[in-house]
Amino acid sequence: MKEKISILLKKEFNIPIPGFLRHEKLKFIFQDLPKKDELLVATKTFSKKERLFFWTFAFLFCSTGAFLLWDINKDLMIERPVKGGEIVEGVADMPRFINPLLATGMADADITSLVYSGLLRPGPNGEYINDLAESYTVSKDGLVYNFKIRENATWHDGKPVTADDVLFTIQKAKDVVLRSPKRASWEGVTALVISEKEIQMTLKQPFQSFLENATMGILPKHKWNNIDSDKFALSYLNMRAIGSGPYKVKTISKRTTDDMPEYIELIPFREFALGEPKISKITIHFYQNQEELYTAYKKGTVTSMSSPSPKFVEELKNSKTNIIQSSLPRIYAIFFNPNESKLLADKEVRRALDMAIDKKGIIDNVLLGYGTIIKGPIPPDSLGFTETNNAEASTTPATKIAEAQKILAKLGWKKNEKTGILEKKISKKETQVFEVSISTTDFTELKTAAGMVKADWEKLGAKVNLQIFEKGDLDRNVIEPRKYDSLFFGEIVGRDLDLFSFWHSSQKKNPGVNVSMYSNTKVDKILESLKAERDNAKKIKLLKNFQTEIDKDIPASFIYSPNFIYLLPKEVKNVNILPPVIASDRFLNVYEWYINTEKIWKIFQ
Repeated sequence: MKEKISILLKKEFNIPIPGFLRHEKLKFIFQDLPKKDELLVATKTFSKKERLFFWTFAFLFCSTGAFLLWDINKDLMIERPVKGGEIVEGVADMPRFINPLLATGMADADITSLVYSGLLRPGPNGEYINDLAESYTVSKDGLVYNFKIRENATWHDGKPVTADDVLFTIQKAKDVVLRSPKRASWEGVTALVISEKEIQMTLKQPFQSFLENATMGILPKHKWNNIDSDKFALSYLNMRAIGSGPYKVKTISKRTTDDMPEYIELIPFREFALGEPKISKITIHFYQNQEELYTAYKKGTVTSMSSPSPKFVEELKNSKTNIIQSSLPRIYAIFFNPNESKLLADKEVRRALDMAIDKKGIIDNVLLGYGTIIKGPIPPDSLGFTETNNAEASTTPATKIAEAQKILAKLGWKKNEKTGILEKKISKKETQVFEVSISTTDFTELKTAAGMVKADWEKLGAKVNLQIFEKGDLDRNVIEPRKYDSLFFGEIVGRDLDLFSFWHSSQKKNPGVNVSMYSNTKVDKILESLKAERDNAKKIKLLKNFQTEIDKDIPASFIYSPNFIYLLPKEVKNVNILPPVIASDRFLNVYEWYINTEKIWKIFQ
C-alpha cells in the first residue's frame, strides 16, 4: 500500500498556479499531485481497506486544502465601504429656515448643517479642517486671515463658489435689518475680496476663537442677491435651499392637514469638497413634540434621533440601536445674583448653599448617569477642565448638609423652632429670614433638578421659592432685566471656551450674559489675555488662574455638564461624533459615514 501511495504522490499536477496563490501555506498542496487518469488506474488496484484509507486520506487532504485556501483568501481580502443605504431620522421640531444666517430651531440647524458648507469645518482633536477653503493663513499679529477657496468648489446647481459668495454672506450676517443670530460674531470684522477665489478678513483686535466664524455656512450670492434683507425670511429658498454641503434637498413632503413639512429627503452631492458621501439618502421626519417622536421611534417609522431625554433612552433602545454619547461644551449651574438678593451678597452663604446640593443625586436621578459633575465654568473635555476629586464626589448628602449648617451657624444663623427656617438677628428690631428664590425654565430636566435643589436647601433650613417660567418669558422678563435671586440655567461655552461673554465684568448688562453679575479685576485681565492667546500651555495656565478666582468667589453653584446622546442604527459605520456645541454638529463627518460594504482583494483597492 505504501508503494501505491508513493506512486500517486510522485507525479506533478500540470495545472499552473496563479501568482496570487503562491503562498507559503499552499506549497505542499500543489507539489507531487497525480494526474486524473493515473489516479483512476491506481485506485482500481486498491483493496477495500486500502480504498477506504485512501478516500479518507483524500477527504482530509481536500478539506485541509479548502480551509487553507479560505484562510489565505481571507488574508488577501479587505472590506471597503460602498454607496447605498438610508438613514431615517426624527426631529421634534418643524423647519422654517434652512439657512445658515437664520437657522435657530433644531430642525433648521440639522438640515442646514447637511446642506451648507463653511470655509472650514470643525475636525477631531479640536482643530479645524479645510472645507470650501483650500488653505488659509493668519498674520503674526493675529489680525488678518486670508482664505483661498478650492478651484473645484461648486454649488448644488453647478455654479462655482467664489470669494464674492463669502463676502455677500458676511455682509448679510452683519446686516441689522436681517437680525441674524450670527451678527454678534462678525462685529468688528472687515472682509475684502482679493481675487475670484481669495478673501481677506481683518479683525480690530486678536481673537483666538475667530476660526469658528469660518465654519459658518456660505450662501450662494447668485440665488440671494436680489432678495432684500427684510424679505429674506419669506424667500422660498429657505426651504428649497441651494448649498455646497454634503447633501442636497431632493423632496419636501407636506402634510395634507396643515401644509406643514412632514419629511425632507436629502441625497448626496457628488461634487462635495471633501468627497461624495456614501449613504444614498437621509430622510428627516418632523414631529410636533418629543412624545410624537418617541412613538414614531418605537414603531420604527424613524430609526435614529438625537438628544432624547435620559428618561427615555433605556426604553427606546433595542438590539439594533447604537447609543452614541459625547460630552457637551456646556454647563448647568445656579447663578447667584447678589444685586437682587441681600442674602446672597455674603460669600459664605453662597458657599453653604453650594455645599448643600447633592450634585451626584441630580446626575443619577435626573440625567440617569448621562452627565458629569462639574466644579467650575469649564465643561469636560475642554482645555483647563478640573475634575471633581473622588473624596468630594463620595461625600454623603447628609454630611454635606451638616457641613453647610456649620458654616451658617458660624455666621449667626439659627433655626426658628416653630417654622424650621433659619433666621439671623441683624438688630434688636430686625430679623433676617434665610429666604431665597430659584428661577428656571419649564424644560423637564431643569425643572426636576431645580426641585431637588429646593429640597436640599430646605433641609439646610432655607425657605425656597421655586419659580418656573416658559423659556421666552424667562429670557424677556427675568434674565434680561436680571430679576432673580438665583438662576438655574445652562451656558453653551462652545468649542473655543467663550468664557469672556459669561464672566467679564463688561458683560453684566443685557445683551451680555454675565448672569451672576460677577466682577473681578483679576478675572477680567485673565479673560482679556485668553481672547488673544494661541499657545495652549499658556492658555492652560491662564485657565487655572481663572478657576482659582472663581473657586474663591463662588459666583455660582456649578452642578453638571450633560452628555449628548444620539440613537443610531448599528449598521451605520464610521460615525465620529465630536463634542458637539449643538445637536446638529453630529453631522460634521456625515460624508464619511457608510452602511454598505464589499470585500475585494488588496491588490484591487
